[in-house]
Amino acid sequence: MSAVSWSVAVGAAASPVAPLAGRPVAAATKSATADPTTIVKQPGSAGPGNPRVAQTVDRVVTPVSRSSSSDSAVTYSSDGQTTVASLSGDVTFDVDSATLTDRAKQVLDEIVTRWNGKPPATVTVVGHTDSVADDAYNQTLSERRAKAVADYLTSKVASLNVQSSGKGESEPVASETNEDGSVNEAGKAANRHVDVRWG
Repeated sequence: MSAVSWSVAVGAAASPVAPLAGRPVAAATKSATADPTTIVKQPGSAGPGNPRVAQTVDRVVTPVSRSSSSDSAVTYSSDGQTTVASLSGDVTFDVDSATLTDRAKQVLDEIVTRWNGKPPATVTVVGHTDSVADDAYNQTLSERRAKAVADYLTSKVASLNVQSSGKGESEPVASETNEDGSVNEAGKAANRHVDVRWG
């Protein structure tokens, strides 16, 4: 097998660069997708008997649309196939509570209205907390909050297939500590949420 040197290209097929003397250059192939990325795999050092191998990996970039309610009670994001409604924990529940607030019920009613009488086949509800209190407590609280949301949705659409679970503090979306070591209250608030996913 002959050694071939390749350049790494993003958004285009790989282009061969100056070949070793007397060595043929392999023809570059173009991917069918709009955004291919060519990576170079090099097992050990390149050279006779151990060449670099160029491989094109197709990367699909899917645009995601986002919108939020005026009071930040819920943020919607969609890639055209799956929609996620992320309910703010501070608006959806009181501190250390798994009882839905009146505003939370309004948000969930809006979600049901979005389905326009055609509920999705499956809805997934996942609760998340900040890192205040211990892991076990946060895990249980996240599960109770997810179940409260799931129960409310099924009270509105009896036939709805809803799966609920909790992640506790295990999947933060923001840092809860500032660079100077102080508490980042905005980060903690961002980590307190319940996600409702359907598609």
